[in-house]
Amino acid sequence: MKKLLDEHYVLVQLDEEHNIIEIVWRKFAMSRQYRQAIETAYQAIVEYNVTGWLSDMTNASVVAMEDQQWMKNVMIPKGIAAGIAKAAIVKSEDINSQKFVRSVESGMRSFSSGHFASIEEAREWLKKETVLN
Repeated sequence: MKKLLDEHYVLVQLDEEHNIIEIVWRKFAMSRQYRQAIETAYQAIVEYNVTGWLSDMTNASVVAMEDQQWMKNVMIPKGIAAGIAKAAIVKSEDINSQKFVRSVESGMRSFSSGHFASIEEAREWLKKETVLN
């Protein structure tokens, strides 16, 4: 794994072998921090032709409404246009985080997604899923 951003609130890393970007939320991220992590992931999608997105929401917390809208209306369409074809989400126990994920997924009809109890399960699913580019 290639670490792209390693902060107390998030780890963004790239699995170059399988073309997967991983975002592991470690705790609450302020708006600037949240956007920095997503932008870092997006840059890797473009630079490395990434097709898989893994978001570990286990320790994620609430995301500000304006950041939710930015993710849904700006970054997801950009990610899809850049090549993201499948997404794996590791579920959070936080109800606000769950609502955010459902909201974001409502705009992701053009590719496959799955929900998992662990990051290991999510990784295995992404590695097995076939994507035609």
